[in-house]
Amino acid sequence: MQQSFGPIKCLVKEAMNGYDTHFLQLSNLKSEPRGILVFNQDSSDASRVNLFNVTSIDESCFEEVLDMALDFIWKTMHCASIRVFLHHYRHADDKMKVNEDIKALFKQRRFKWKTLKNEVSTG
Repeated sequence: MQQSFGPIKCLVKEAMNGYDTHFLQLSNLKSEPRGILVFNQDSSDASRVNLFNVTSIDESCFEEVLDMALDFIWKTMHCASIRVFLHHYRHADDKMKVNEDIKALFKQRRFKWKTLKNEVSTG
């Protein structure tokens, strides 16, 4: 899961390039930490939010954290679309691929894939 959203150095650099950058801890109703969310308002399109990372503490609750993250963005940000940055990484079979489980969760939430960019150095 960690490799799906790219290296930390790239993540922080990219997040700081937009407007209104957010680094948030997501918690449940009992205030127990569940995950982390990183996004910003796109500097070239004010109606778009760039989602750089959403990660859960426990992989089994990733879907819950993803829903919390998307709900927070839709309710608090002025945006018409959310762009997600999923990175490809080298799998056990030595091929560069995206995490299909994470991609499927976004697809279930009606996200469309418009751009594919593979960079060996960053995934």
